[in-house]
Amino acid sequence: MKKSLFAVAAATAFAGAAQAQSSVTVYGILDVGYIGSSSNNVIAQGSKNTTNQFGQSAETTSRLGFRGTEDLGGGDRAFFTAEFQLYPQSSTLSGDNVVSENTKAGLQNRQTFVGLARKGVGQFALGMHYTPIHTAVGATDPGQQNNGVGSVIYPVKLNGADLTTSSYTIRAGNSLTVQTENLAGFVLKGMYVQNAQNNSANGNIAATTSAGGNLNTTGWALGADYRWNKLLITANYQALSQKNLCIW
Repeated sequence: MKKSLFAVAAATAFAGAAQAQSSVTVYGILDVGYIGSSSNNVIAQGSKNTTNQFGQSAETTSRLGFRGTEDLGGGDRAFFTAEFQLYPQSSTLSGDNVVSENTKAGLQNRQTFVGLARKGVGQFALGMHYTPIHTAVGATDPGQQNNGVGSVIYPVKLNGADLTTSSYTIRAGNSLTVQTENLAGFVLKGMYVQNAQNNSANGNIAATTSAGGNLNTTGWALGADYRWNKLLITANYQALSQKNLCIW
């Protein structure tokens, strides 16, 4: 019963925010322009790669987002965010025909969630979220997590292609996030990822059928920020499984 009420509350929050047109913000970035690069192949000695093109998302990832909020009265409000990656140089904005960039059908989900907040207490949200560590990096990275070589996201280039690190998980689906309001400069954050399954199977299963058993993907993250004027001190920790395709 609690699970049903929780789901209804989240769905109601999304519907209410979507209907409040005056509180919905449409935002995005279209990064297109000339891209020129030259690099040596560290694997094949003597090989050199040179690129000259009118490309996309060279400095930052192109995206389209919708953000909304609605006052529910009594200090409560509902809010939602839906943000998707775009490929402005592709014949399809979703990049479906650009195999090297996006092999999935449809728009890639950057973050989509819906939640409720109460003034003086805090908020919670369900959906696809950026992790606390990724949010902390964005607040402290001079390049704002751009696609330039040398940032914590894109530290190296090989054969003209940026290589991302696996130092931390950027976003996670099937997640619940909670955050307190600012309390004397302190904000506490948390994330819990839950996608637990238990499959049963008999002894006559086909080779392409799952053998059953637990297929659990769970994880958690905690963070704390302290702000005083322009000073920000942040500490974050997360332990998330990589088994679920909705975590990357």
